[in-house]
Amino acid sequence: MFLNYLFIWFYPKIIHTNTISDNRGVSHFVHFSSLPIIIPAEVIKELCDHSFDNVTGRDPETLRAATQY
Repeated sequence: MFLNYLFIWFYPKIIHTNTISDNRGVSHFVHFSSLPIIIPAEVIKELCDHSFDNVTGRDPETLRAATQY
């Protein structure tokens, strides 16, 4: 569902976004205008708890593994 996405939690006033984007494999932040998107914790939890058994076109085990943290 969100393959190649990394959901992170940090305080931008303490950890600058460059600290994260300077890591190997990080391309950019998803953003609107100049601000990164803040996804509510409830949405992240729902994505983690979601069953991918009925997803077509992708191997469910691959999708399940991609959402584990």
